[in-house]
Amino acid sequence: MNTEKAFQEMHGAYDLLKSCGFTRGNTGGGCTAWIRDLMGLEIMVTQDQSADLSPEYMEESGVWVGAFDHDECEQVYFETAHQYADLPVMLLQAFAAISDYKGEGQ
Repeated sequence: MNTEKAFQEMHGAYDLLKSCGFTRGNTGGGCTAWIRDLMGLEIMVTQDQSADLSPEYMEESGVWVGAFDHDECEQVYFETAHQYADLPVMLLQAFAAISDYKGEGQ
């Protein structure tokens, strides 16, 4: 992938995350991530290297999308996207996993 196209896709991912209510924050372990609280749980989007979602690390480590219930110390959803185009589907899956998880306890 050429560098210009990769950076356009990266900024498109930023726009998607912002439009879905994500903000940059601290993971609690000294790293940064795009974070969204939803129904008392948390969705995090990050890379092993940083929350920059850099194209240079997409093939190697991808972008991690996870949903967590910190009160119960439980991972509700986790997947790795190796292409920016996979990110919207993974976000929808994380939202659905939270909805299903919260529905089970009620």
